[in-house]
Amino acid sequence: MIGYIEPFLRQLEIDGVSNPLVIIINPGLSPNEQMTLMYGRKTWLLDDSRPMMRKIFQAVRSLLLIGHSPMAVTLQLVVENTYPSYIGGQPSLDFLPGERQKGREVLAAMGVPEGAEYICFGVRDAAYYQQVVLAEESVARHPNTEGREDTYIRNPEVENYLSMAADRAENGQYTLRMGSVVSNPLPGNLHEKIIDYSTVNRSEFGDIFLLGNCKFTVSGGSGIFWVSEAFDRPVVMIDNSPAGWRLPGLRDLFIPPKLWIKSEQRYMTFRESIKAAPSYMFQDAYERDGIDLVLATPDEISAVAREMDQRLEGVWAGEDEDEELQRRFNSCYSPNDQGYQVPSRIGAEFLRTYSYLLD
Repeated sequence: MIGYIEPFLRQLEIDGVSNPLVIIINPGLSPNEQMTLMYGRKTWLLDDSRPMMRKIFQAVRSLLLIGHSPMAVTLQLVVENTYPSYIGGQPSLDFLPGERQKGREVLAAMGVPEGAEYICFGVRDAAYYQQVVLAEESVARHPNTEGREDTYIRNPEVENYLSMAADRAENGQYTLRMGSVVSNPLPGNLHEKIIDYSTVNRSEFGDIFLLGNCKFTVSGGSGIFWVSEAFDRPVVMIDNSPAGWRLPGLRDLFIPPKLWIKSEQRYMTFRESIKAAPSYMFQDAYERDGIDLVLATPDEISAVAREMDQRLEGVWAGEDEDEELQRRFNSCYSPNDQGYQVPSRIGAEFLRTYSYLLD
């Protein structure tokens, strides 16, 4: 929901539209009560909490569409078209003073001192799709292919992210594992600054406040990053499919999954994977074509999170070749590719390591 609404509202502000009446029809379930409340301050947001109003306005919208009225707009999740609104616009949401106090209490309850730095991380998890996404299908009455079991091949192991969490904790940052529904709790023998918020302290309000106020978010193919993007918090995206997809923020970093061609015993080049990746969203496609999806290693995850932290602190020291490698990577995209001209950067150490995949 956020990825559709936020750029639309930002673009209205950029275009100079003041105090617009915006009616948003969400055909499915509310993804988060706090987010629904906050967007409800800016729009008429009609979801499962207002079923009759939603039904009435769905009928009105259908009539407007038949008449080709500009008052009926279908919001789309196309980052190549919407990223300018994240760069040129301001967040449409903010927390009220009472909510900020409540947020401080959420942090204090987890043992995070006021003013302490914290980051959030979470991964794409089968439990969420089984419990939430498939339930939404019965309400929205349209299939969500992301809930199919044959997409679980794209799910990273949360254990692969624990070295990154430990590295950040050793750096003095509290590291909060996010997720409204997760398969398993984290092990109990971790650094004291690694907190499994998702299984101990989680709330609808906490999800939004923490992701909206953290130093940055590390997302392992999970949609949690959209909350951070809505509040202009930097994001590190890892293990996201399709491989060429990029984040909309100027400060964002990412490292894509790699595609291994078994018959040729080699990785696809970056250019090849950008072109081919939209075809590899489901397990049967990988099996049919003899492709292995290779997700990030713990060391790669730690390195790109460290890069983000150092860039935010103003102490990042890249190598002489980095900008040229970024330029060459960006040149792998053509106008029809997902991610074309989107300004986020691929992780520097990852790109040095796999520079041989540039062509």
